[in-house]
Amino acid sequence: MLRCELRSPDRLLFDGEAREVSARSGRGPFTILPQHAALVVALEPGLVRIGTPDGVRRFACIGGTLVVDEDRVQISSPEAVPVEEIDLQAVRAQASDASGPPEERQRIAVRLAALERAVEGRV
Repeated sequence: MLRCELRSPDRLLFDGEAREVSARSGRGPFTILPQHAALVVALEPGLVRIGTPDGVRRFACIGGTLVVDEDRVQISSPEAVPVEEIDLQAVRAQASDASGPPEERQRIAVRLAALERAVEGRV
């Protein structure tokens, strides 16, 4: 079993036991299992899936880092939300109303794509 913690700046989203943790880095999707080698990886925006003894928890993370040390997985994301809390219609409306500098519109587009992938269950 793994000890897993997922945090954003404003809250602790998950703190408990996990059988596995799946996410995506710039090199593609990956899964952490017990006794995994030490690892530090930058996360791509999208789904983080935590398999627990009680089922699977899914979170949309807009980037961040994942650190594995022995059987401990620590995930920090500048923005993370449980998939069941995502209101895609509201996010799509915000994206369609986006104005301002190109960097801001790009940030909103990346966020929308990550939330859509998470809701669809794609790592």
